[in-house]
Amino acid sequence: LPRLRLARHEPLLAMSGASGQESARGAAPAGEPKAPLARVLGWGMTCGALGVFLPIILRLVETRSAAGLSPLTWSLQLLGYALFVVYPARSGFPLSSYVEYAVLMAQSLAINCAPADMDTEAAICR
Repeated sequence: LPRLRLARHEPLLAMSGASGQESARGAAPAGEPKAPLARVLGWGMTCGALGVFLPIILRLVETRSAAGLSPLTWSLQLLGYALFVVYPARSGFPLSSYVEYAVLMAQSLAINCAPADMDTEAAICR
């Protein structure tokens, strides 16, 4: 049987360089253009993230009721988004690569803290 040769494929937005961190931190190796597509996509995701939890926040403000919201779910979601923000920020990645998680974290925090003004048991920010 003939041996199959597998071609090496680079990802669309590959990080190249000795450690792979040069492109991620914004300094493209010589001869390789920066990835404006990645930056545009990152900011586009951020704009999309602005509307993810907006209907829930608007319902909370309008009805002043947190019925049906689980404090544990929203607390764990807030923790997850915080971890998704801390790691790339400490690693020096460009802001456009993780800012959507910061937006989602802020919205989760608003949902967690909104019931604190209401007479419900669903608040963690008391």
